[in-house]
Amino acid sequence: MSIMRIIIFRDYVIIALSLDEVEWASDFVERYSHLLPESRKIMKLLCARRLLNSKREFILALIHLAETKRIDSMNAIDYYSMFIKCHFELGNSDECSMALRRFSESLKHIKQIPDNYIVGSQNFIRVMSKLLNYTADRTAEHLLDIELLINNSAMLFERKWLLSKISEINSTR
Repeated sequence: MSIMRIIIFRDYVIIALSLDEVEWASDFVERYSHLLPESRKIMKLLCARRLLNSKREFILALIHLAETKRIDSMNAIDYYSMFIKCHFELGNSDECSMALRRFSESLKHIKQIPDNYIVGSQNFIRVMSKLLNYTADRTAEHLLDIELLINNSAMLFERKWLLSKISEINSTR
């Protein structure tokens, strides 16, 4: 199976989860992950981690992440974004901040993926940094900056999740 098919496998899971089709995604991973090449364990773990995150089982998702090796650029992007989201959800701002710095550094060395993935990742890092600043000081200005950045970023990874965090914040203000 080519690298493109592996990415398509991953994309099916991401699309299903974005549509809140958690059961379908779980069934898909179980049924078809055996068709992936030798890196299938890594892709299966990454997809299982996404499923756990969708089910709000962040500690289990972090355990899966610890078992995951970042062997290629796409896995690194998936790994860091999920690691950051899990720690944010668990309220671990220090871990989240360190991971944002490591993610930003790793993007400087990624060469094998399209520029729009780099831009989407960099925008995710910018928004997450602002979101962490907001959680530290609860300044309305930071929240407005975050919303503007999300709305004005043509390419932004994890947009749906970021918007859900803004919605949660707005509902508690």
